[in-house]
Amino acid sequence: MNIMLVSVTERTREIGIRMAIGAKSRHVLAQFLLEAVTLSLVGGAIGVALGIGVSRLVAKFAGWPVSVDPTSIAIAFGFSAVIGIFFGFYPARKAAALDPIEASGRRIGDTPSSVPTLIEQEQLFFRNGREVVCHGLRK
Repeated sequence: MNIMLVSVTERTREIGIRMAIGAKSRHVLAQFLLEAVTLSLVGGAIGVALGIGVSRLVAKFAGWPVSVDPTSIAIAFGFSAVIGIFFGFYPARKAAALDPIEASGRRIGDTPSSVPTLIEQEQLFFRNGREVVCHGLRK
């Protein structure tokens, strides 16, 4: 869930532009749900591969017989998909509910008080009467 929330926060401008050019909320919701499910299924596949690999290593070194049931693999993938849908729904709904104008102009965390004024920007360029290079630009 945290990864998807960060994804929504970092891509707010992209979401706003998409919605401004005609994407509907359901398209954004579907995109983020698909990303969440894909991410969790890839994680499930890695987990299954590691599980099979470790069980074979244990079988080789300990001499124990190991059997991996295909049903357990299917249950693992199903559980991964359910987790992806469950924990991806809130961030996807949050992304789909964004106002296109607000989202395309700023990030979610920005507030009017966090955006520097022109005077504050001037103070970034000049300190103690000397010219200061800021972000690679000279004023």
